[in-house]
Amino acid sequence: MSTLTYKAAYFNEFITDVNDIKVGEVTAPVELQPNQVRIEVRAASINPVDWKRAKGYVEAFFPTTFPSLIGYDVSGVVVAVGSEVTKFKVGDEIYGNLDAKTSTGSIAEYAVSNEDVLWHKPTSLSFAEAAGLGIAARTAHQALLRAEAGPGKSVFVNAGAGGVGNFVIQFAKNLFKVEKIATTVSTNKVDLAKSLGAIEVVDYTKNDLIKVLKPEYDIAIDNLADIKPVDILKPKNTPRSKFITLVDPGLFEVHESKLKDLEIDHEFFILNSSLKSFDGAINELLDAGKLQVPIDSTHKFTEQGVRNALARLADGHAAGKIIIIVKN
Repeated sequence: MSTLTYKAAYFNEFITDVNDIKVGEVTAPVELQPNQVRIEVRAASINPVDWKRAKGYVEAFFPTTFPSLIGYDVSGVVVAVGSEVTKFKVGDEIYGNLDAKTSTGSIAEYAVSNEDVLWHKPTSLSFAEAAGLGIAARTAHQALLRAEAGPGKSVFVNAGAGGVGNFVIQFAKNLFKVEKIATTVSTNKVDLAKSLGAIEVVDYTKNDLIKVLKPEYDIAIDNLADIKPVDILKPKNTPRSKFITLVDPGLFEVHESKLKDLEIDHEFFILNSSLKSFDGAINELLDAGKLQVPIDSTHKFTEQGVRNALARLADGHAAGKIIIIVKN
Protein backbone atom coordinates (compact mmCIF):
# COMPACT_ATOMS: atom_id res chain seq x y z
CA MET A 1 0.00 0.00 0.00
CA SER A 2 1.35 3.42 -1.00
CA THR A 3 1.81 5.95 1.81
CA LEU A 4 2.08 9.71 2.04
CA THR A 5 4.67 11.25 4.36
CA TYR A 6 3.94 14.70 5.76
CA LYS A 7 4.38 16.92 8.83
CA ALA A 8 1.76 16.92 11.60
CA ALA A 9 1.21 17.71 15.29
CA TYR A 10 0.77 14.63 17.48
CA PHE A 11 1.26 13.10 20.93
CA ASN A 12 2.72 9.69 21.81
CA GLU A 13 0.85 9.32 25.11
CA PHE A 14 -1.69 11.32 27.08
CA ILE A 15 -0.03 14.61 27.89
CA THR A 16 0.54 16.38 31.19
CA ASP A 17 1.91 19.59 29.63
CA VAL A 18 1.81 21.35 26.25
CA ASN A 19 5.50 20.54 25.85
CA ASP A 20 4.52 16.90 25.34
CA ILE A 21 3.12 17.86 21.95
CA LYS A 22 5.36 17.04 18.98
CA VAL A 23 5.48 18.22 15.38
CA GLY A 24 7.18 15.83 12.98
CA GLU A 25 6.79 13.45 10.08
CA VAL A 26 3.93 10.96 9.98
CA THR A 27 2.57 8.65 7.29
CA ALA A 28 -0.91 7.85 6.03
CA PRO A 29 -2.32 5.66 3.24
CA VAL A 30 -2.56 7.39 -0.13
CA GLU A 31 -5.76 5.53 -0.98
CA LEU A 32 -8.98 7.23 0.10
CA GLN A 33 -12.29 5.72 1.11
CA PRO A 34 -15.03 6.35 -1.49
CA ASN A 35 -16.55 9.31 0.41
CA GLN A 36 -13.30 10.92 1.57
CA VAL A 37 -11.45 14.07 0.52
CA ARG A 38 -7.75 14.81 0.97
CA ILE A 39 -7.04 18.42 1.90
CA GLU A 40 -3.85 20.40 1.61
CA VAL A 41 -4.27 22.28 4.88
CA ARG A 42 -3.91 26.06 4.91
CA ALA A 43 -5.16 26.72 8.46
CA ALA A 44 -6.54 24.86 11.46
CA SER A 45 -8.22 25.99 14.64
CA ILE A 46 -8.17 24.31 18.02
CA ASN A 47 -11.03 23.58 20.39
CA PRO A 48 -11.35 22.49 24.02
CA VAL A 49 -11.95 18.94 22.81
CA ASP A 50 -8.41 18.87 21.34
CA TRP A 51 -6.90 19.68 24.73
CA LYS A 52 -9.22 17.31 26.57
CA ARG A 53 -8.51 14.45 24.17
CA ALA A 54 -4.76 14.97 24.45
CA LYS A 55 -5.13 14.87 28.26
CA GLY A 56 -7.22 11.67 28.09
CA TYR A 57 -10.35 13.30 29.51
CA VAL A 58 -12.75 12.26 26.71
CA GLU A 59 -11.56 8.72 26.14
CA ALA A 60 -15.12 7.42 26.59
CA PHE A 61 -16.25 9.47 23.59
CA PHE A 62 -13.09 9.44 21.45
CA PRO A 63 -10.95 6.30 21.99
CA THR A 64 -7.31 7.08 21.27
CA THR A 65 -4.51 5.09 19.63
CA PHE A 66 -0.93 6.33 19.67
CA PRO A 67 0.69 8.22 18.12
CA SER A 68 -2.41 10.39 17.87
CA LEU A 69 -2.73 13.42 15.63
CA ILE A 70 -4.34 16.65 16.86
CA GLY A 71 -7.07 18.85 15.47
CA TYR A 72 -10.49 18.67 13.85
CA ASP A 73 -11.19 22.13 12.37
CA VAL A 74 -9.67 22.75 8.97
CA SER A 75 -9.54 24.93 5.88
CA GLY A 76 -7.59 24.28 2.73
CA VAL A 77 -7.59 23.07 -0.86
CA VAL A 78 -8.83 19.72 -2.14
CA VAL A 79 -5.97 17.67 -3.66
CA ALA A 80 -7.69 14.29 -4.08
CA VAL A 81 -11.21 12.84 -3.86
CA GLY A 82 -12.64 9.37 -3.30
CA SER A 83 -14.51 7.50 -6.01
CA GLU A 84 -17.99 8.47 -4.74
CA VAL A 85 -17.35 12.12 -3.86
CA THR A 86 -19.74 14.45 -5.72
CA LYS A 87 -19.59 17.64 -3.66
CA PHE A 88 -15.98 18.62 -4.40
CA LYS A 89 -13.31 18.44 -7.07
CA VAL A 90 -9.54 18.89 -6.96
CA GLY A 91 -8.69 22.55 -6.52
CA ASP A 92 -11.79 23.52 -4.52
CA GLU A 93 -11.23 25.70 -1.45
CA ILE A 94 -13.04 24.20 1.53
CA TYR A 95 -13.61 24.49 5.27
CA GLY A 96 -15.18 22.28 7.92
CA ASN A 97 -13.99 19.65 10.30
CA LEU A 98 -12.66 16.13 10.28
CA ASP A 99 -15.08 13.36 11.18
CA ALA A 100 -14.37 12.74 14.88
CA LYS A 101 -15.29 9.06 14.55
CA THR A 102 -12.86 8.26 11.76
CA SER A 103 -10.02 10.78 11.67
CA THR A 104 -8.10 13.47 13.50
CA GLY A 105 -5.16 15.62 12.56
CA SER A 106 -6.07 18.96 10.98
CA ILE A 107 -2.91 20.54 12.40
CA ALA A 108 -0.90 19.03 9.60
CA GLU A 109 0.22 19.58 6.03
CA TYR A 110 -2.51 17.20 4.82
CA ALA A 111 -5.75 15.91 6.30
CA VAL A 112 -8.54 13.56 5.26
CA SER A 113 -12.23 13.92 6.00
CA ASN A 114 -15.63 12.76 4.79
CA GLU A 115 -17.20 15.11 2.28
CA ASP A 116 -20.39 15.56 4.31
CA VAL A 117 -18.61 17.58 7.06
CA LEU A 118 -16.90 19.92 4.63
CA TRP A 119 -18.21 23.00 2.78
CA HIS A 120 -17.10 25.30 -0.02
CA LYS A 121 -15.21 28.29 1.38
CA PRO A 122 -16.81 31.64 0.52
CA THR A 123 -14.39 33.93 -1.33
CA SER A 124 -15.09 36.63 1.25
CA LEU A 125 -13.47 34.52 3.97
CA SER A 126 -9.76 34.04 4.56
CA PHE A 127 -8.44 30.53 5.22
CA ALA A 128 -7.73 31.56 8.83
CA GLU A 129 -11.32 32.72 9.34
CA ALA A 130 -12.73 29.67 7.60
CA ALA A 131 -10.75 27.35 9.87
CA GLY A 132 -12.59 28.88 12.83
CA LEU A 133 -15.98 27.70 11.58
CA GLY A 134 -15.70 24.00 12.36
CA ILE A 135 -16.69 22.35 15.64
CA ALA A 136 -17.49 25.56 17.56
CA ALA A 137 -19.91 26.92 14.96
CA ARG A 138 -21.61 23.56 14.40
CA THR A 139 -21.94 22.95 18.14
CA ALA A 140 -23.54 26.38 18.64
CA HIS A 141 -25.93 25.80 15.75
CA GLN A 142 -26.98 22.32 16.90
CA ALA A 143 -27.38 23.41 20.54
CA LEU A 144 -29.79 26.16 19.49
CA LEU A 145 -31.70 23.68 17.34
CA ARG A 146 -31.85 21.25 20.25
CA ALA A 147 -33.12 24.01 22.56
CA GLU A 148 -35.79 24.95 20.01
CA ALA A 149 -34.62 28.55 19.78
CA GLY A 150 -36.73 30.85 17.64
CA PRO A 151 -38.75 34.07 17.43
CA GLY A 152 -40.14 35.18 20.78
CA LYS A 153 -37.56 33.17 22.75
CA SER A 154 -34.82 34.58 24.98
CA VAL A 155 -31.36 32.98 25.16
CA PHE A 156 -28.53 33.15 27.70
CA VAL A 157 -25.06 31.78 26.98
CA ASN A 158 -22.03 32.15 29.24
CA ALA A 159 -18.55 32.87 27.87
CA GLY A 160 -20.07 34.83 25.02
CA ALA A 161 -16.71 35.88 23.57
CA GLY A 162 -15.39 32.32 23.45
CA GLY A 163 -15.26 29.92 20.53
CA VAL A 164 -18.77 28.48 20.93
CA GLY A 165 -20.36 31.38 22.79
CA ASN A 166 -19.71 33.96 20.06
CA PHE A 167 -21.46 31.74 17.51
CA VAL A 168 -24.40 31.08 19.83
CA ILE A 169 -24.95 34.84 20.04
CA GLN A 170 -24.65 35.39 16.29
CA PHE A 171 -26.81 32.45 15.24
CA ALA A 172 -29.43 33.26 17.88
CA LYS A 173 -29.72 36.79 16.51
CA ASN A 174 -29.28 36.35 12.76
CA LEU A 175 -30.49 32.83 12.05
CA PHE A 176 -32.95 31.87 14.80
CA LYS A 177 -34.25 35.43 15.20
CA VAL A 178 -34.68 35.21 18.98
CA GLU A 179 -36.10 38.13 20.92
CA LYS A 180 -33.32 38.67 23.46
CA ILE A 181 -29.76 37.43 24.04
CA ALA A 182 -27.69 37.74 27.22
CA THR A 183 -24.17 36.65 28.06
CA THR A 184 -21.29 36.94 30.52
CA VAL A 185 -17.78 38.10 29.59
CA SER A 186 -14.81 39.82 31.20
CA THR A 187 -14.37 43.60 31.06
CA ASN A 188 -12.26 43.79 27.91
CA LYS A 189 -14.73 41.64 25.95
CA VAL A 190 -17.95 43.56 26.69
CA ASP A 191 -17.82 45.57 23.47
CA LEU A 192 -17.15 42.45 21.39
CA ALA A 193 -20.16 40.64 22.88
CA LYS A 194 -22.40 43.62 22.15
CA SER A 195 -21.10 43.88 18.58
CA LEU A 196 -21.98 40.22 18.01
CA GLY A 197 -25.59 40.81 19.04
CA ALA A 198 -25.90 40.35 22.79
CA ILE A 199 -28.43 42.74 24.37
CA GLU A 200 -27.61 42.11 28.04
CA VAL A 201 -23.88 41.74 28.72
CA VAL A 202 -22.78 41.03 32.30
CA ASP A 203 -19.16 41.68 33.22
CA TYR A 204 -18.57 38.70 35.49
CA THR A 205 -15.48 40.31 37.03
CA LYS A 206 -17.71 43.02 38.52
CA ASN A 207 -21.18 41.53 38.86
CA ASP A 208 -22.97 38.29 39.67
CA LEU A 209 -25.20 37.35 36.75
CA ILE A 210 -28.11 36.26 38.99
CA LYS A 211 -28.09 39.72 40.62
CA VAL A 212 -28.19 41.47 37.25
CA LEU A 213 -30.46 39.27 35.13
CA LYS A 214 -34.04 38.40 36.02
CA PRO A 215 -35.53 34.88 35.67
CA GLU A 216 -36.99 35.67 32.26
CA TYR A 217 -34.98 33.49 29.88
CA ASP A 218 -36.28 30.46 27.97
CA ILE A 219 -32.92 28.90 27.13
CA ALA A 220 -29.51 28.69 28.82
CA ILE A 221 -26.47 27.25 27.07
CA ASP A 222 -23.53 26.51 29.35
CA ASN A 223 -19.86 26.51 28.28
CA LEU A 224 -18.34 26.57 31.77
CA ALA A 225 -19.92 23.74 33.78
CA ASP A 226 -21.74 26.42 35.78
CA ILE A 227 -25.19 25.76 37.31
CA LYS A 228 -25.89 29.46 38.04
CA PRO A 229 -27.83 30.14 34.81
CA VAL A 230 -30.67 27.95 36.13
CA ASP A 231 -31.65 30.91 38.31
CA ILE A 232 -32.30 33.19 35.33
CA LEU A 233 -34.52 30.70 33.50
CA LYS A 234 -38.30 31.05 33.61
CA PRO A 235 -39.57 28.58 36.24
CA LYS A 236 -42.54 26.34 35.42
CA ASN A 237 -42.64 27.78 31.93
CA THR A 238 -44.86 26.56 29.08
CA PRO A 239 -43.17 25.23 27.04
CA ARG A 240 -40.60 24.30 29.66
CA SER A 241 -37.37 26.30 29.86
CA LYS A 242 -34.26 24.45 28.67
CA PHE A 243 -30.76 24.29 30.17
CA ILE A 244 -28.09 22.71 27.98
CA THR A 245 -24.52 22.15 29.12
CA LEU A 246 -21.84 21.55 26.50
CA VAL A 247 -19.18 20.74 29.08
CA ASP A 248 -20.05 18.45 31.97
CA PRO A 249 -22.46 15.48 31.82
CA GLY A 250 -22.48 15.38 35.63
CA LEU A 251 -23.38 19.03 36.12
CA PHE A 252 -27.02 18.43 37.02
CA GLU A 253 -26.63 15.46 39.37
CA VAL A 254 -26.59 17.35 42.67
CA HIS A 255 -29.19 19.84 41.44
CA GLU A 256 -31.74 17.37 40.11
CA SER A 257 -34.33 18.14 42.80
CA LYS A 258 -34.18 21.90 42.18
CA LEU A 259 -34.46 21.48 38.43
CA LYS A 260 -37.43 19.17 38.87
CA ASP A 261 -39.18 21.62 41.21
CA LEU A 262 -38.64 24.46 38.71
CA GLU A 263 -39.77 22.20 35.85
CA ILE A 264 -36.69 22.99 33.75
CA ASP A 265 -35.61 20.55 31.06
CA HIS A 266 -31.86 19.91 31.14
CA GLU A 267 -29.29 17.83 29.31
CA PHE A 268 -25.65 17.39 28.35
CA PHE A 269 -25.20 17.95 24.63
CA ILE A 270 -22.39 16.87 22.31
CA LEU A 271 -21.97 17.63 18.62
CA ASN A 272 -23.63 15.15 16.27
CA SER A 273 -21.38 15.00 13.20
CA SER A 274 -24.00 13.17 11.14
CA LEU A 275 -26.55 16.02 11.22
CA LYS A 276 -26.71 17.95 7.94
CA SER A 277 -28.65 20.96 9.30
CA PHE A 278 -25.54 23.17 9.04
CA ASP A 279 -25.46 22.94 5.23
CA GLY A 280 -26.07 26.21 3.42
CA ALA A 281 -27.32 28.26 6.37
CA ILE A 282 -23.90 29.45 7.48
CA ASN A 283 -22.64 30.41 4.03
CA GLU A 284 -25.79 32.51 3.55
CA LEU A 285 -24.99 34.46 6.72
CA LEU A 286 -21.37 34.86 5.66
CA ASP A 287 -22.30 36.11 2.20
CA ALA A 288 -24.75 38.57 3.77
CA GLY A 289 -22.08 39.88 6.16
CA LYS A 290 -24.06 38.71 9.18
CA LEU A 291 -21.50 36.31 10.63
CA GLN A 292 -18.13 37.25 12.05
CA VAL A 293 -15.33 34.84 12.91
CA PRO A 294 -13.53 36.56 15.80
CA ILE A 295 -9.89 35.47 15.91
CA ASP A 296 -8.10 35.60 19.24
CA SER A 297 -4.63 34.78 17.93
CA THR A 298 -2.72 33.09 15.11
CA HIS A 299 0.26 30.78 15.55
CA LYS A 300 2.93 29.29 13.33
CA PHE A 301 2.92 25.62 12.35
CA THR A 302 5.99 24.76 14.37
CA GLU A 303 6.36 22.69 17.51
CA GLN A 304 6.56 25.81 19.66
CA GLY A 305 3.76 27.48 17.72
CA VAL A 306 1.37 24.57 18.33
CA ARG A 307 2.36 24.44 21.99
CA ASN A 308 1.71 28.17 22.33
CA ALA A 309 -1.72 27.77 20.73
CA LEU A 310 -2.67 24.97 23.12
CA ALA A 311 -1.39 26.97 26.09
CA ARG A 312 -3.58 29.88 25.01
CA LEU A 313 -6.56 27.54 24.78
CA ALA A 314 -5.83 26.03 28.19
CA ASP A 315 -5.73 29.40 29.97
CA GLY A 316 -9.44 29.84 29.17
CA HIS A 317 -9.37 33.54 28.27
CA ALA A 318 -9.36 33.53 24.48
CA ALA A 319 -11.67 36.02 22.76
CA GLY A 320 -12.61 34.13 19.63
CA LYS A 321 -10.82 31.34 17.79
CA ILE A 322 -7.19 30.26 18.12
CA ILE A 323 -5.75 29.60 14.65
CA ILE A 324 -2.66 27.79 13.43
CA ILE A 325 -1.46 28.94 10.00
CA VAL A 326 -0.17 25.80 8.28
CA LYS A 327 0.56 27.29 4.86
CA ASN A 328 0.32 30.90 3.69
